[in-house]
Amino acid sequence: MRLFIIFIFLLSNSFAKEVPNIKNIVINEELKTYKNLAFLDSKQDIVELNNYEGKLVILNFWATWCAPCKKEMPSLDSLKSNKVLDNLEIFPINIGKDNLKKSQKFFSELNI
Repeated sequence: MRLFIIFIFLLSNSFAKEVPNIKNIVINEELKTYKNLAFLDSKQDIVELNNYEGKLVILNFWATWCAPCKKEMPSLDSLKSNKVLDNLEIFPINIGKDNLKKSQKFFSELNI
């Protein structure tokens, strides 16, 4: 009986499909450009991406309820603090329906 179970196990694994290697980063051959993109910052000032031409810009879409967002924020903060990356601009854009106080609390709890 034990040999039969082992045989079935080996047989079933021999027909199993291999899981493809999934990459998280998508690299395009051509850079995507967006003209006249603007949004409001936490002070309700208009931020226009045209003003950051020539800089490396990261638009980080996040929400206060998003656990992975909360986990990645300190990494993005330390990345922004890196003196080697002086041409880097990171804009965290809240996609949630939170008010400004809730967003500020989110960052203060992370000491950012």
